[in-house]
Amino acid sequence: MQTKCFISNVNSELHTPYGIDCDEPFIAEPTEGIIAPFGTATITCTFKPKSACVFEATCVVKYGANFSHAKTTRFEGIGKTQICEVP
Repeated sequence: MQTKCFISNVNSELHTPYGIDCDEPFIAEPTEGIIAPFGTATITCTFKPKSACVFEATCVVKYGANFSHAKTTRFEGIGKTQICEVP
């Protein structure tokens, strides 16, 4: 499992609602919220692969009144096999 954070900035005089949707095996938290005027929100994205392969996914951030605007971000990750030793 690997975790990264990114920050979303708002250059507006209004409170800005947002919602985030990411493809598996990437998980964004929080998935929704409201950013204060000229404020920021820290989004944590966790990579939780269930298999050992290369993953590419899209994360869509919708924001504004009625989520009328959207931005996309691409994520990549490589899942690795967990090796357990038996005593």
